[in-house]
Amino acid sequence: PHLKHITGLVAHYGQDVIGEALSTNTTVKYSPASTGTLSRSLAQAGIKTALALPLQWTGRTIGGLLLSRMSSERSFSTEEVQLANLLALQVAANLESARLFDQTRRQAEREHLLFEITNRIRRSVDMKGILSTTASELSKALGAQRASIKIGGITSAPGGPAESGEPALRLENPPGFGPIR
Repeated sequence: PHLKHITGLVAHYGQDVIGEALSTNTTVKYSPASTGTLSRSLAQAGIKTALALPLQWTGRTIGGLLLSRMSSERSFSTEEVQLANLLALQVAANLESARLFDQTRRQAEREHLLFEITNRIRRSVDMKGILSTTASELSKALGAQRASIKIGGITSAPGGPAESGEPALRLENPPGFGPIR
């Protein structure tokens, strides 16, 4: 799994400070006294101290937060870590609310589209109109160049409202039925 940083860089779990916090699901502090590859990477980037926290909501890790000091080697205090943890919780809650709002908006758009298509189909009074409208509306809604529907001996021609001059609907007499009008 990976995380896209705001700067556009992708961090894989465990490969940077945020990745370390995500892979362990804990707050991670780095200071000049820390050792290891990540500490050397931070020092090379000009970061003196860092604090990384996972963004968690309802038991799921949805991201990470990194705070770094470039000009001070002062470690983050217990109070600062507590404040950052509270902030991380609020950020996670807001991100989840935004995700749910977006999901609800997309669902409402789909339902509205379905309502509009259904209303157009209902306006058709005969089999030919129903099939033609259905093929046309589905083609438009789904970005398809062609739609074809076959029921018994009635077949909508591919494409719905054909631009090529082909009829939008090809009608055939089903076995045992009289002419379709």
